[in-house]
Amino acid sequence: MIVWKQSISWIDAVVLLLLYVGYLLVLLRNPPHTSKSSPTPRVRRNGPYGSAAGVAPRPSRAVRRGGFLLYVTAHPFLESMLAVAATLGISQFVLVQWVAPFLSEFPEKVSAFLWARRVTHARWR
Repeated sequence: MIVWKQSISWIDAVVLLLLYVGYLLVLLRNPPHTSKSSPTPRVRRNGPYGSAAGVAPRPSRAVRRGGFLLYVTAHPFLESMLAVAATLGISQFVLVQWVAPFLSEFPEKVSAFLWARRVTHARWR
């Protein structure tokens, strides 16, 4: 309905909130699974099992490439941050704890903000 109207109002927000509360109530009615009803998961050394094996039996090339790039770039990123902290006289702990998350997410934030800025079809009320 929201896509069809190309706008969102407070009534839409109330409806979505009520749907979410209803979903939570349904979840609360279901009893938690006990250890007797769900067996302890088996761990296989050569890959996933169960539904995970059916969905993704082997990682794709893109996933392996991304993992490799992360492995190769994480250490230099940390070392350069520690060097910046030493140069500026800032605590390494503060820089790694507070600035590293911002720096690592910065490219995603910039692309998300640029993408959101280009959206011109939605009307705001």
